[in-house]
Amino acid sequence: MKYMMIIADGMADERLLELHGKTPLCYASTKTLDRLARRSEIGFVRTVPSGMQAGSDVAGLTILGYDPLKYYTGRAPIELLGLVPQKQENFCLGKGDYAYRMNLVTLSEEEPFEKKRMLDHTAGQISTKESKEIIKNMQNLFDRMAYQYYTETSYRHLLVGRQMGIEGLIPPHDILEKTIEPYLPKEKKLRLFMEESYRILNDCSINEERRKQGKRPANSIWVWGGGEELQLENFFTKYEKRGAMISAVAVFRGIANGSGMTNLTVQGATGTVDTNYGEKAKRAIEALLYAPYDFVCLHVEAPDEASHRGDLQGKIHAIEQIDQKIIQPIVEAVEKSEEEIRILILPDHYTFVRTKVHGNLPVPYLLYDSRRSIGSFLAYNEVQADSGNVISNGIRLIEKLFSE
Repeated sequence: MKYMMIIADGMADERLLELHGKTPLCYASTKTLDRLARRSEIGFVRTVPSGMQAGSDVAGLTILGYDPLKYYTGRAPIELLGLVPQKQENFCLGKGDYAYRMNLVTLSEEEPFEKKRMLDHTAGQISTKESKEIIKNMQNLFDRMAYQYYTETSYRHLLVGRQMGIEGLIPPHDILEKTIEPYLPKEKKLRLFMEESYRILNDCSINEERRKQGKRPANSIWVWGGGEELQLENFFTKYEKRGAMISAVAVFRGIANGSGMTNLTVQGATGTVDTNYGEKAKRAIEALLYAPYDFVCLHVEAPDEASHRGDLQGKIHAIEQIDQKIIQPIVEAVEKSEEEIRILILPDHYTFVRTKVHGNLPVPYLLYDSRRSIGSFLAYNEVQADSGNVISNGIRLIEKLFSE
């Protein structure tokens, strides 16, 4: 028996007037998902424990069976693990070290720093190449404050420092269009670092060129998601399954590295709406059917990115691309093979197009078994899940997947 999990990040949403009372998942054309629904178990699962902030870090741990109330220390320590093929000494946090997520963002330019507004948490989906060049402008600031930085992709990067604290760190995607003053870090050194970053970056040559091209400048750093070193139980020891991860996002790669799973690379996987859906599916099929893995987890960031931009049509398109270019070829390959396979499909959390933020409601899941029918639903969406099963403790979901 082999097992697969497909995580469509931020896919779940609320009913919207512009969709005649449907959710984006209800409205999208998802023929393969709906075909699976007619012989699958569907229900709701709580992926974010009460009192914790909804995000892929917390939900990702839950979905993979690691209780975030026990293991979670912050988002950035997870992402730091995602930057390397395996744990390496120079990437491990020492005692007193803290890692932070470091976004390149776009702030409004007219006001004093504290009164500026958060315009874009992605700095206009800045390219990785431009992003790395922009950050080089801050080398003297990093040195002066004794910080280390690690570049990821696009607007996503990491910061490491000593004895800095993590109080009052708010994700930039949660404060879009809001004045930043109430959300600035309580830690004075971090606050000064962010203010200095704006002074350095706002007028740098790359941002001047971006403005000429009609693009948003990456004119500030925003620090959030801080925490100390993460330590996870080995996945194989825990489940006796050899696991592989396919994701362009460091938080899922980090969970994989931290738990001893293998990270598989995919050409053209970007962690944005323009990711290479087809290559992700191809890589997943190879890993599932022709490689020595018992479990493959495939994560797609696109619905979440569209939601944070308030791009309803982009979210619908991303959902349809996942159905047509990922789920359909995987299911067809499974049906043609002689392997017995169970597939779990779900979002990690809600991301609302209307408000552009995450939600911690239970998410709809679909569990498919290639051997037999285990349920009967008209379609896979939030509405159909209302009449299905409810799993209140999300860490039990992967146990359900692995149960025979």
